[in-house]
Amino acid sequence: MKTVILVGCADMKADTAQPARTLYRSSLFREALQYAELRGGDVFILSAKHGAIEPSTVIEPYDLVITSLSDEERLEWARSVLAGLRARWPGEELLLVVLAGKAYADVLVRARRGLRPLVAVETPLDGKGLGHRRSWFREDLAARGIPWTIVRLGPRPSRKGAVPPPAAPLDAVPSEPQPSDQSGTNRTESERSALKPPRLPKTELVRQNAARLDALAAAGLCIWCKRNPRAPGRSTCLNCKSGDNMDEKNLREEIRKLREALIAARAELGAARDDLAKLHRAAADVVAEWHEDPMGSVDEGFVEALAELLPTELVPSGF
Repeated sequence: MKTVILVGCADMKADTAQPARTLYRSSLFREALQYAELRGGDVFILSAKHGAIEPSTVIEPYDLVITSLSDEERLEWARSVLAGLRARWPGEELLLVVLAGKAYADVLVRARRGLRPLVAVETPLDGKGLGHRRSWFREDLAARGIPWTIVRLGPRPSRKGAVPPPAAPLDAVPSEPQPSDQSGTNRTESERSALKPPRLPKTELVRQNAARLDALAAAGLCIWCKRNPRAPGRSTCLNCKSGDNMDEKNLREEIRKLREALIAARAELGAARDDLAKLHRAAADVVAEWHEDPMGSVDEGFVEALAELLPTELVPSGF
């Protein structure tokens, strides 16, 4: 039986035409392709637009995902892929090892039914999350006696084709941790807390504020803008026209305005918290869906950015 490994493509792509192996910029795609080539045999990349293509095939960037096709279009796509593979090895039984998302795997399983010669489909990544898929690549190669020699790819390039820095091998000796610098970039949380000035008790803050106002009044300055002296013979400031010796009525009015402003601010804050909670729930659903099917249509970089913004309790375990 002829074994053919099919690697699912990725949503993140370079912005110029190049071989398929470098067009797709997902780290999971790179590791799946690395696994397939280390395992040996015939390797193809599954593309929603081009079908099953060799990694060296030069293609233009495109914007099409398998999940955007209708059920009938997906089935027709899968039949076309299987027909192309059977044409390469006519009369041979094929074992297709699908390293792709559920959308690709399911439709290939459906399309191969009843084909003769036999076309078998294996989906070893089915039901595995991102971390489990990556560990499976290494564990399966180790069971076959093949060392995992993938090269670290560095930071993921942007969609606009930013060039990544030179790669470093995974077995490189890690550098020693650098001592904390004076700017505080590498300081621990406890070190930063120790550097913060101590917070004064509320009564001490009130006392200091009263002393400051007394000093301003003694200097003949406005307690509101703290700059201009009072007009001769008047209790108003030459700049802001506010009374520096407010009577009880004016003071009550100011307090009322401040209270109304505080109530309005609290209402806006409550609405903002509700909106944020809704966004968190929606983002958590996207992350959970991608965690179950990392090779689906959602971009890996986008999901990782969402996960960093989510509260810890909303991030799926094992992500």
